[in-house]
Amino acid sequence: MAIVTLDNGVPSNEQTAGAHIPYRRARVVNQETSEPVNVVDDLRRSPAANSRRTNSERSTPLHTPDLKYPPRRRHVMANTYGEITTSIDQGVGTIAFSRYERRNALSLELFADLSDCLDDWAGNDDVACVVITGGEEIFCAGLDLKLQSMFTNQERRDAYSNACLRAYGTLLDYSKPTIAAVGGPALGGGCDIAVFCDIRIGADNVIMGFPQIKMGLTPYFSPLWKIVGLSQAKLLTFSGDKIDAAEALRIGILDRLVPAGNVVDEATRLARSIAETGTASAINNKEMARRSPAMDPISALTYETLAYREVIWHADVVDRIGAAYKRITK
Repeated sequence: MAIVTLDNGVPSNEQTAGAHIPYRRARVVNQETSEPVNVVDDLRRSPAANSRRTNSERSTPLHTPDLKYPPRRRHVMANTYGEITTSIDQGVGTIAFSRYERRNALSLELFADLSDCLDDWAGNDDVACVVITGGEEIFCAGLDLKLQSMFTNQERRDAYSNACLRAYGTLLDYSKPTIAAVGGPALGGGCDIAVFCDIRIGADNVIMGFPQIKMGLTPYFSPLWKIVGLSQAKLLTFSGDKIDAAEALRIGILDRLVPAGNVVDEATRLARSIAETGTASAINNKEMARRSPAMDPISALTYETLAYREVIWHADVVDRIGAAYKRITK
């Protein structure tokens, strides 16, 4: 008999579809021999190869009903931070930059607060979706020039590099959906934070761009080019010119545009819509969005089919389907 076991490792970005099941790396193991079974090869066997399998092999289930969602940690007390404020409500975790006197410029402390909060919420079942904002008037002015002026110090440069890599890496490969609520300027590192989020809601007072390029600094070209295309990414990163809200929407760096003063409400409304699907569902769908683009079409199809088979029999999913059916048959 074959059973599915879940390793504790984080799924890698391999090209093989069988390596990815939502939440954890999945392995199908023969219970009698303890040998791993190659699920992808099994699914993609030719008819001739399948005909050589025994009746027992052909009837082996992929999953067993005792496989459960991994337990998720619930938090009783919220952490306090120095340069961000946080809240959790109706499945939505909101992170707001609070360095207003510095136009929400990025400091080592703000980077650390952002990273710590994201790490904390990754295991919090009360958070299904995260909204990141600076408020209605200023999203983030980019790297604090006071910090940047200290880069002649090697230790300070190393600290910044480590903080930057941790924060951006955490956000870029986060396990839950993230939404940037962008009001006012989002420049340099602030624009990067918005780009590294899954979805960007912008107000019509938005200014975006990478002005650090005018100083001879380099930008993050990826994943910007995957969002706006190579040509538009080159325009932004070669020149360092800023763009307004209408242009940001036109080239796709913003997904939706709302009147100034409404961006946090609109982002929160969308986040609640995502949270209504449930934390487990939000994580599943985010995992698929993280992994599928790196696969070839057939591997992606196989992986996404396995992901569907993974969740279709779960009790909460069955209950939702049943409730929906009852509503349409009344």
